[in-house]
Amino acid sequence: MTALPLPTRIAYPEELAALRRVYDRICREDVLPEGSPDAAELSARAMSLFQHTGEVFDEAAFYEILRGKGQ
Repeated sequence: MTALPLPTRIAYPEELAALRRVYDRICREDVLPEGSPDAAELSARAMSLFQHTGEVFDEAAFYEILRGKGQ
């Protein structure tokens, strides 16, 4: 049996900008240099989380989830 690909969510420009703001904020707070392994891991986590969120993107909630403070 062939596995079907997981559904992928499309990121629109305003969502990409919000993802970038969250990424930049966490990198700034944690002093993660852009391009560092920790920043790359954060980016991968953020994109994975984004692809598995519902239809509505909430920047504040997304930040809290990445920080481990939200659900």
